[in-house]
Amino acid sequence: MPKLDKIVYASSVMREQDFASLFRDAATIPGQQAQRFNRLMIKGFEKNGTSVYAISSPPVTQRNCSSRLVRLGKKKNGNTVFRYLPVFNVRFLKNALILCFSFLHTFFHVGGKKSAVVCDVLNISVAMGAVAAGRLRRKPCVGIVTDIPELMVT
Repeated sequence: MPKLDKIVYASSVMREQDFASLFRDAATIPGQQAQRFNRLMIKGFEKNGTSVYAISSPPVTQRNCSSRLVRLGKKKNGNTVFRYLPVFNVRFLKNALILCFSFLHTFFHVGGKKSAVVCDVLNISVAMGAVAAGRLRRKPCVGIVTDIPELMVT
């Protein structure tokens, strides 16, 4: 397989400082396993000379965040751009909008001959949007499983 120039990485990954800032006062904090795994994957892509456009749906729920709208914008870290999707922390609306935002950001950032889409399949909304856009743009799409749900500890 030829070396990739760009990866669109769709998951809930956040930079460590953004994660700590968002959940500083939260009663419950989302699991760190998936965060660590995704950060290491991105770091591996970077070390191999691939730029990463990380589309992230922050792991915000009504239990860990009282805000109805969470907007973190875009942050650059090395050769990776973290694009945090806005989260409307309202049941049903949240997942539909994440799917739409994920689709749009993937569609417009997966260009170029040597690009691909990598998705965390356990984050269904962001993965479905990214895969649909990747397939529409005829790019390879790869799904990863960060943790088996039955083994996740709360």
